[in-house]
Amino acid sequence: MRRKSRKRTARLVTPAAAWAVPRRHGPPVAVDLAIVCAVALAWGSLWLAGQWAESAIAADARFQQAFAAIDCTPPPGQSRTDFLDDVQYLSLLPDRISLLDRELRQRLSHAFALHPDVETVESITIETSGRIQVELRYRSNAGTTRV
Repeated sequence: MRRKSRKRTARLVTPAAAWAVPRRHGPPVAVDLAIVCAVALAWGSLWLAGQWAESAIAADARFQQAFAAIDCTPPPGQSRTDFLDDVQYLSLLPDRISLLDRELRQRLSHAFALHPDVETVESITIETSGRIQVELRYRSNAGTTRV
């Protein structure tokens, strides 16, 4: 018996076939799009839940401090209560401030800097117990006084 020989022929690739997009062997594009949408929806839901939880916790009285309870030394000739009332009035801050506010230091620094007797805000310390301490430098006629 004689075997038939098979001739191998070279396939010519046309220029159009060289640039053709190969066939996709995975799931269809619609499945990929559905997966991306599901992940985006899950991420968005978690983000919204986190925002809701943060606002609910921030409204809790345990995480708020009365503005009048801020610890600071008032300028000479003024009581601490009157000084804090002036600072609160000038800065339009509410009676209670949230300790969870991410910008609380900046808000307080700006609020105290608005008072005409304050030269600079030296430091603001917010302790885990909820105590807020503000160190200020006051203006005076004969130079500056650090308190």
